[in-house]
Amino acid sequence: MPRGISMLYSTMRMRAVAAVASFALLGAVTSAAASATPVDLRPGLPWFAFMNVFFLPADGGAFIFGNYWGITDLNATFSPGGIISLSPNTSISRDILPGNPDYSFWWRADGTGNRIMDANLLVQDDSLVGQTVTFSGVTFSNTLVSPYFSRAFIRDFVSDYSSFVEASAPLVGGRLFSTTLATAALPGHHVQYGFETNGPNAPLAAAGTLGAVQVAASDAGILFPQLLADVAGLGPAGKDEDLPGLVRLAQADHAAGRVEEACEDLGEFVDELRQLKTLAPMLTVQLTSESSAIQAVIGCKDLR
Repeated sequence: MPRGISMLYSTMRMRAVAAVASFALLGAVTSAAASATPVDLRPGLPWFAFMNVFFLPADGGAFIFGNYWGITDLNATFSPGGIISLSPNTSISRDILPGNPDYSFWWRADGTGNRIMDANLLVQDDSLVGQTVTFSGVTFSNTLVSPYFSRAFIRDFVSDYSSFVEASAPLVGGRLFSTTLATAALPGHHVQYGFETNGPNAPLAAAGTLGAVQVAASDAGILFPQLLADVAGLGPAGKDEDLPGLVRLAQADHAAGRVEEACEDLGEFVDELRQLKTLAPMLTVQLTSESSAIQAVIGCKDLR
């Protein structure tokens, strides 16, 4: 192991312990043994972070090490409204600078990342052992650029964590996600569910160009306020059909039970959004995806 890596382990482990915080589960976890009723939707879930580090595919892709990590160091963040954001790892760029004896372990000569960071944000609930478990929610947006990807998973580990069976689902922007696993009814097994984000460690300076994933519960009450916050100030000022106005109209129609009208409002929002030539392409993709996610959640027939 390169010099200083053990110190980095210790730093990340302390951050991980400090970051094992209480957050409401943003998806639904249901169990067949519980008559398909939601479990673990209570506040206070112990989310934690684990990082697996690999060689780059060009260097063989072999596993190097795995350890507890700080949640924000994955990178992962929780919004007060219930949105989880996942993005490529940049904490190595903050912690391992030129001149550090481990710099060449983490960085290539051209300054790009030298390791694949397999970042896992998860909950472990061993009460689900022996049950058929479904993990579901909505991908509010996904603007990750290649080669980065993120997915939802359920894993059933043997007692010593040496192997596991897994079910997973891709996180497609603007779409619902769901994955189901029949876990083994065997003593000592461990059930985990959460999100995995994978790709090379990245320089902090590149963070804004690499994209991110936002995931949430399939709950319009969470998604509408976030979309409103994200479009604040966009669109022609003073018009009834400015972008925030269309979102507010859709929110009001949905609250009044006018689902078809809400869907039309959101469709018009996307049409107006695409006419704004001043928006950065990644922001246009993000906002279009957020609107599509709400349309998927409230039951619109044609997603736009």
